[in-house]
Amino acid sequence: EPEPEPELQHIPQPNAADLADGSAVDDDYPAFPSDCQSLLRTALTPDVFTTLKSLTTSQGVTLADCIAPGLADFNSTPGVCAGDAESYQTFALVFDPIIAMFHGTEQAAKDADDEGIADVPEAVQPLVASCRVNFVCNLKGHVFVPAASEEQRSAVEAAVIDALGSGDAAVGQYVSFADGPPELVQQLQRDLVLNDGVFPTHSGAVCSADRDVLVFVNVDEHVRVTCTAPQLSEAWSKLRAVRQQMVDAGLTVQHDARLGNLTACPTRLGSGIQLTAQVTVNDLDADAVADLAGASNTFAKPRAQGEGWNWQFVAGPRLASTSAALAQQLGTALVALQNKMAAAKAPSQAAPVPEAEEEEEEEE
Repeated sequence: EPEPEPELQHIPQPNAADLADGSAVDDDYPAFPSDCQSLLRTALTPDVFTTLKSLTTSQGVTLADCIAPGLADFNSTPGVCAGDAESYQTFALVFDPIIAMFHGTEQAAKDADDEGIADVPEAVQPLVASCRVNFVCNLKGHVFVPAASEEQRSAVEAAVIDALGSGDAAVGQYVSFADGPPELVQQLQRDLVLNDGVFPTHSGAVCSADRDVLVFVNVDEHVRVTCTAPQLSEAWSKLRAVRQQMVDAGLTVQHDARLGNLTACPTRLGSGIQLTAQVTVNDLDADAVADLAGASNTFAKPRAQGEGWNWQFVAGPRLASTSAALAQQLGTALVALQNKMAAAKAPSQAAPVPEAEEEEEEEE
């Protein structure tokens, strides 16, 4: 089963140059190398290719646009990228199998936006330096970032600035990646490894005063909201406030009854929510950390020392998981981490319960 996506680093992303040139796919079925692991290779059979290659969405997106990232990078996990909302219908013969293979379902779980999420268990909170809630979405009626023209990206940028980056109720100040203060731009981009650090024109971020709320624009999806706080529930409350402000300003998120929030990358379909805990790990090697994270359906990502923490544990996004379920998965992973660290530090004090005792308890 594919691992959850750890922000932007896990899934290689397409860029505008890939999608601007439809010649990336000609009239012949593309040749995949024998070691290609992309899900596109499985989904795009010769018959499917022949059926879809001449179709176009109402906004001009073609099959060539959607599969270009998978042909530019054969290691891309999904191998496809939606150019607009309609891509998921027009090219369903290729998107639906990829969605099913990655998520294990083709139906999004209903996320209760008006409910809170649980904090990580109190016992593991000393391990956690901070928590982060990410939310990605696209705006209704606009071409998605990878297929958008400069003019189309400019329109999205202006809409987000007007809604969140200006006026008395602004989330913060907008910083353009093209001409913002270089040091600040570098700080904002350092956790967004996208296209080898090449960002589309008309991309940037609305930044709150203390940068605990960041609203990235046109980096991979139209909007990527990142809220940071000591507790998940606090970060969640900040996200809810931003999403309500988007609604109040008339920004409508592109949503589908079956797939949830429609994203360019199909691995992010569903709620668009990703939960992260930044933690300090001692006495365990990288393989052990990765294994215990995977056992809880989360993903562990190492970070450089010197920031007060050295690993990120990430839950989501997953099509079939609600935000509450992601919070539970993250908490389970952190409890397992704490137990594993305790066992590594004092193995004599961490002996497992004998099997006989477990059997007697079960019989009772």
